[in-house]
Amino acid sequence: MLFQNQYDFNYLEDRLLSEARIENGKLNIGESSYSVIIRMPDHHLSDAQEEILRKFIDSGGQVMAFSVAERLLEQLTGINSDVMIEPTNDDLRYIHVKKGGHDFYYLVNEGGNAINTNLTINTFGSAEWWDPLTGKSRACPILAKTDKAMTIPLHLERREGIVLAIESDKPSVVESNWRPSQILERIDISSDWKLYNPDSGETLSNKLTGWADISGYEKFSGMLSYERVFEATSDMTDDAQWILDLGDVCDFAEVYCNGVNCGVKLWGLSRFVLNLKSGKNILRVNVTNSLANKFGKESVRSGIYGPIFMEKQDKTS
Repeated sequence: MLFQNQYDFNYLEDRLLSEARIENGKLNIGESSYSVIIRMPDHHLSDAQEEILRKFIDSGGQVMAFSVAERLLEQLTGINSDVMIEPTNDDLRYIHVKKGGHDFYYLVNEGGNAINTNLTINTFGSAEWWDPLTGKSRACPILAKTDKAMTIPLHLERREGIVLAIESDKPSVVESNWRPSQILERIDISSDWKLYNPDSGETLSNKLTGWADISGYEKFSGMLSYERVFEATSDMTDDAQWILDLGDVCDFAEVYCNGVNCGVKLWGLSRFVLNLKSGKNILRVNVTNSLANKFGKESVRSGIYGPIFMEKQDKTS
């Protein structure tokens, strides 16, 4: 319930209470500080630990008894969440860390659909997106700010995680003319894919198919390749960019477009920026599944199930 409503929290072991320093309504453990403690209904503490919590309450701290999830949210209504999103979304998870003069918000989409929302944070400064998988960064537009908070656009693909880095020493500048990228065209390219074993060169199928449907590969663990050739007209290679969406993939996908590596995506992430050229283009997708088949002697879902689309987007944002 806390995750689904964007409340950042830690789990604390009982033994850590003996290390706590209490002052001004805060329970300080190491470099972490807590103003609210939530107790599970059947959680029993020693007399010494109960005394620590009593001192915490006397100093101004708050202790809540967790019994029913909905009641817990009612108790939390007086506590300001560190972030707010509009529209709301149960699939967004986050943690907030202060380090090295930055505020870092690690944001994760745990759902199966993309998240498009506006994120308001109680922090000021210049903003950047940091991709934890590639190490790349890009500027993050600021849509609005008040004397207490600022609002930014948030887009997360299914299962995607990203770091919002705020540098408080630099000013936050509102970009009043910013608008999100627009999808200009969408092409279904789910047909005409060749599935083959890159080690032997053997063609296994001439369509998208799961590996469990291929004789001899029902319990295969490793990498197989999908390939498709298509023609791009000159108007497809203008200033817009093309995104490849592989749809349902199990488990890891690495994409090459005309021999150029477009990246690796894991755990359901399946969108890649393509480098198209006018004329003949070759797409190759190397898919690697888990070792469950090999070690568990199972036949788990493996391969690309699609549907596969190419989306043309403008570059205005």
